[in-house]
Amino acid sequence: MLFVLPAIREDWPSELKNGIAIRNACATEGVCPDCGARGEFSADADNPKHVHVTFQHEPSCAVVTDAALS
Repeated sequence: MLFVLPAIREDWPSELKNGIAIRNACATEGVCPDCGARGEFSADADNPKHVHVTFQHEPSCAVVTDAALS
């Protein structure tokens, strides 16, 4: 299995670094260390060899979401 995880830069604010670290832990461990969300697996419709993992985090979770990165 291949994981593509974002790097964490030292010059980023602590909140961003911690949020991405939580996100990386979710991807590698299957559970969020902050809110306990568990990954839900689904096959990619276009490529059945690819699997997507989705986490439904609690609103108070410190994880960095895609919306926060844009």
